[in-house]
Amino acid sequence: MQEDDPWALTPTASKTDAIAQTPHNPMHYALDRITGVTPLDGTTDETVPAALWPAVFGPLPKSPDAAAPASFAILDAAKITNLPQMLEGSRLPHQCLFQGKALEDLGDAAPWIVALEDNNRFVRGLFTRSSAPWDVWDTDGGVILRSYEDLNSLRSHFRKFTKVRDETDTWMFFRFWEPSWVERLAEVLDPNQLHALLKGVEAFGAKSGEDFVILRPT
Repeated sequence: MQEDDPWALTPTASKTDAIAQTPHNPMHYALDRITGVTPLDGTTDETVPAALWPAVFGPLPKSPDAAAPASFAILDAAKITNLPQMLEGSRLPHQCLFQGKALEDLGDAAPWIVALEDNNRFVRGLFTRSSAPWDVWDTDGGVILRSYEDLNSLRSHFRKFTKVRDETDTWMFFRFWEPSWVERLAEVLDPNQLHALLKGVEAFGAKSGEDFVILRPT
């Protein structure tokens, strides 16, 4: 990508207005790694690889006795071809993080949040490697998150972080839904800032090479 492409920029998160509104008692986060994940190959009825099912749909370490938090993904239409149309066909609740003119102009290259359900064909495609256009494991197309919040609340929350100001006070896009950010967030943001971004999120994970990494509150 060109250096002046706003989608390619990875700005300093400390300039984010929403991140600046930080709590006094932030959570601390741990980074877990599931190694050697083998994606589905299109020949199984599983929705996610067995090694990932607990992270994607099962109870989480902090709340083993409570109902498991719901599962969501924030997906990148710039990486997943025809993502808005695929989401429409999935019958899963979904919304774009952009709205108004930004949605009209950039909807086909924008981040979309979708509620995930087990035994859903679209969800299976997120974890499948094949030549079919709906099997998108190798696109590195977004992040998985777990939360007790609903879709509308999460969309409203994450919309506040889609743009940040750089050191020259210029607005630009902050692509926190990029899988590469999962491992970097704890390094780039201080605990207050990280908690502001991931408020209400019980796990935030993505593919990392042949592994799957998960950022979670401790």
